[in-house]
Amino acid sequence: MKQPVSCTQTELVDELNRMLAEEVEASLRYMHLMMVIHPQEERIMTLLNEAYDETIEHAQMVGERIREVGGLPRLDIRLGLPGEPIPPREALAQVLTFEEAALEGYQELLDRVRKAGGDAEMIEFLSKQVELETEHVEMFRNLLNDE
Repeated sequence: MKQPVSCTQTELVDELNRMLAEEVEASLRYMHLMMVIHPQEERIMTLLNEAYDETIEHAQMVGERIREVGGLPRLDIRLGLPGEPIPPREALAQVLTFEEAALEGYQELLDRVRKAGGDAEMIEFLSKQVELETEHVEMFRNLLNDE
């Protein structure tokens, strides 16, 4: 396991912007999966739509945090998604992969902010994001195991 490194204000803004880009990218992936999965997969479509909405909310919250710490939100996204149908199990596997990446990103940033003695509000925000992403990972992992 990597040792967390302390976090300067500039690094915090950079890391929050990276998390913002990951959230926006995840929302685009959710949108794409909703378009390429068979529409009769109602249960999975509903879950994807709910996850899409929540991911947009996460992106907005991260953007607000960036501004609160004196930065400006920016996005650097390079994403290509194929235009072909995707089976439900593969869609769930993809979702699990990017939810795990988000969890890891928030956890690493939380560790850095704690080590740097960051403010309580930022630690609380990041802890909540870790909690939410943990729930997402567990939910999609369980769904994948049920398929």
